[in-house]
Amino acid sequence: MYYAEEMAIEVDCGHRLKGLGAAIKMYQDEFNKQNPPNLEILIETEDVSPKNISCINSDEPYIYRGVDLTADVPSEMILVYDQSGNHPGKRRNVLFANFDVKRIDEEDMPALIERDNRLRRELGLAEKPLE
Repeated sequence: MYYAEEMAIEVDCGHRLKGLGAAIKMYQDEFNKQNPPNLEILIETEDVSPKNISCINSDEPYIYRGVDLTADVPSEMILVYDQSGNHPGKRRNVLFANFDVKRIDEEDMPALIERDNRLRRELGLAEKPLE
């Protein structure tokens, strides 16, 4: 695969996550700042296309960490991220609680998850593994 094609896939994936962020925000507005119980419910409640809950390179849904979070959590907490191996460039797209999407190198994911888990501990929430 050519570099331009790889970048196009990563960008499309990031756009899908950005759209999920908008849908999660609408859900929060409708359900008293609560996050949805899963991504699939956004298909019904927020008119999200089923294809947009997964990366263009995968049939597996994105990994959703936000089920136990609300709209009031720190902005750097992780809501949703890519499955490992979805992008040949060894990166993942990550949607944060402030609805920003960033491409993260695979080698930086463990530290990012550890930071997220530290914030979870501070909020009295259960830690979640890197999946």
